[in-house]
Amino acid sequence: MHDHGKIILFNSSNEAQFFVQEFIEYSKTRAMQLGKFGLIPAIMSADVQIEEWTDRMSCTCGTVNFDDIKR
Repeated sequence: MHDHGKIILFNSSNEAQFFVQEFIEYSKTRAMQLGKFGLIPAIMSADVQIEEWTDRMSCTCGTVNFDDIKR
């Protein structure tokens, strides 16, 4: 998941898991509103992996903290 191409960093794995659960719920609701019921199985089976970010990791796309997005 990203915000304008930047990797989103969370303060804890619990915060990241909550975000993923809420995003899945939002996606299902939005698919139903648009009448795209065929998307729901793909949404439900999305393989989201939460990984710990370390100082050794680098990316050219940049990062953004979730707290900054919430503001």
